[in-house]
Amino acid sequence: MKRLISMVLTLTLLLVVQCLTLSVTAAGDLRLAVITPTARQPPGDEFEASVSLENNPGIVVFCLYLRYDNTRFEYVSVTKGSILGTQTLDISDGVYFDAQAVRVTNGLRTAPFTGNGALYTVKFRVKENAPGGEANFSLTFREGDIVGEPIYSEAEGKYLSNNFAPTVVDGKVTVEGAEPQTGDPPTVLPGGATSPGGGGDEQETVAILPPVIPAIDGNTYINPYTDINLAAWYAPAVQYVTEEGLMNGTGMDRFSPNDSMTRAMFATVLYRMAGQPAATGTPPFADVPAGQWYSDAITWASDNEIILGFGNRRFAPNDNVTREQIVTILYRYTEKSGMDASGRADLARYGDAGKISGWALTAMQWAVQSGVMTGRSENSLAPLENMNRAEVAQILVNYSKYSKYTNNSNNSNI
Repeated sequence: MKRLISMVLTLTLLLVVQCLTLSVTAAGDLRLAVITPTARQPPGDEFEASVSLENNPGIVVFCLYLRYDNTRFEYVSVTKGSILGTQTLDISDGVYFDAQAVRVTNGLRTAPFTGNGALYTVKFRVKENAPGGEANFSLTFREGDIVGEPIYSEAEGKYLSNNFAPTVVDGKVTVEGAEPQTGDPPTVLPGGATSPGGGGDEQETVAILPPVIPAIDGNTYINPYTDINLAAWYAPAVQYVTEEGLMNGTGMDRFSPNDSMTRAMFATVLYRMAGQPAATGTPPFADVPAGQWYSDAITWASDNEIILGFGNRRFAPNDNVTREQIVTILYRYTEKSGMDASGRADLARYGDAGKISGWALTAMQWAVQSGVMTGRSENSLAPLENMNRAEVAQILVNYSKYSKYTNNSNNSNI
């Protein structure tokens, strides 16, 4: 019997209540559910999936990802549910592994809304070539992701964050579509899983873990940057790289998420990730003087053949780093660290795969297979485009998850 593997679609939530250092979990039967049509959906037809809220004691802020299988569906639009009233929705798309996400955020810290019903409704279209079978819509969350009004603690003498842990009910949609034709190759999924092809034996699968931001120990995170909106898609990644000490701000309480990442910056990030081992000697490049903030990082990266120069003893520290350069550097770092970097994805679905430089192709195949790199869109990798600081922060989160999957230390051999 062939298995139809439904992409696990996750709702990743993040909310930080500033100036609070402790939290309590509110009791109650708060319930989130994905309501989907029960009828089978034929290719080309549109349908709606709504995120419904029940037993609502009063929510102040939420930030939700509704993930869906973009091998079967296309996102069309989203509308606000009636219970939100005048609340504002911030809507954007994001990508993680092979699943697309519609990000829906209520970012207003005003009076809570207490209504029950649809928070929002998303319209999708079934792709013409969608494979038949069930596709799951899964909502996941962490403590502190859905928050009500702060609770004042007489014992503590302060307000505590009021976090809700709702019951979650997932949805699914059954698609009418042709089964894979005989002889179709298995589809390679992130993390090494495979979906059976049309011919041959059934393929074994491995679990694909949901893209949960690595847990941060300690007190509630306080956003130190004036240019980071906590409702932005990259806010969880910026939190991660900040608290892990991988990336710093650019001055004046700014992170500059849209600024391009330079080669010197990325060498420094990688150096910190490796634990800042001792760098011997002086930088081997004529354009990297000793004593600069990036000198040790570039010396270390060059000594370990992780980041190479351009000839004529030139490193070009201020040049922007492209997407294919980023994955090539991480691929070398992975190999030097003793981690498994053998995964290779089929990049045929990306229309611009032919633009990948020959020296970066293997690294890009590994990065897509491992979930470290995702496309700029469903069919575009944009290998020659620069990466901004927000995108690099997200890639570092992806890489952290990948390194944990391999059960290896990031810097075992470096």
